Amino acid sequence: MINTALIGNPTDHSISDILFKEMYKLVDDTIYNHEKINILDDELKKKIDSFKNSSYSGLNVTLPHKMKIIKYLDEIQEEVAAIDAVNTIDIRDEKLIGYNTDWIGIYKPLAKLNVSGYRVCILGTGGASRAAIYAVKKLTEDITVIYREFKSINTINLINKYKNSNINFEDYKNIVNRINSSDIIINTTSAGMIGKDEAPFDLEIIRDLDLKDKIFFDAVFNPIETPLYKIFDERGAHCIDGLWMMIYQAQRALSIWIDKDIYVGETDFKALHELLVGRIEKCN
Repeated sequence: MINTALIGNPTDHSISDILFKEMYKLVDDTIYNHEKINILDDELKKKIDSFKNSSYSGLNVTLPHKMKIIKYLDEIQEEVAAIDAVNTIDIRDEKLIGYNTDWIGIYKPLAKLNVSGYRVCILGTGGASRAAIYAVKKLTEDITVIYREFKSINTINLINKYKNSNINFEDYKNIVNRINSSDIIINTTSAGMIGKDEAPFDLEIIRDLDLKDKIFFDAVFNPIETPLYKIFDERGAHCIDGLWMMIYQAQRALSIWIDKDIYVGETDFKALHELLVGRIEKCN
């Protein structure tokens, strides 16, 4: 029996239990169990320590713990130091080792589109934004990050982190011009997610834009089509939903937990995506 879990708050909306069970069937016939565990902020240290001497092989981490959990880990990998966020934990020899596989979930779908040198606009300054920056920097150097509040801790920390780079930071005042001048728009905010806020700007101002030559990547996966996603899709953009990010990060996370690189073919990826879409739509 291999035991893993998703930890965060909330986790009820997630389909990670279905995703990992189905993905594991593609690589092994061992019995596999994946749980969803809600952990409050003031419980985080105690709960995370309890996993060291448990039957769990690994953890996925979701909001709001991706950044704050780092200080409670025994080791972190190179990409975590660069991204400042953890979404995957390997439990080995009573140690908690932090990884970030979110960036792979963003990088792989975009890399398939041959987007080297494209102009990228990233919405948001949270943990997913950091993963997006890390991923996109491997494809292009033209990156602009859009923030909601200049004085927020996330925004200030991110600006300071990249103050000596060529990454640009702007607020939403000129979002129309920024979308018009960008080739790829990546939403790393929780806008449109079930139970979360809508987009951080009035969507009506982009509803009539010609978006047919744009690529839109949404980190939100539930619902599959957020209000922002729908506008880009209706206006002709090539859209990538958040399930693809989830699937590709899960492939890497599972490889870490079982200590073996796993291969999933495109046909199986598409079948898995269709299965997850069906489950989400059924639940909603």
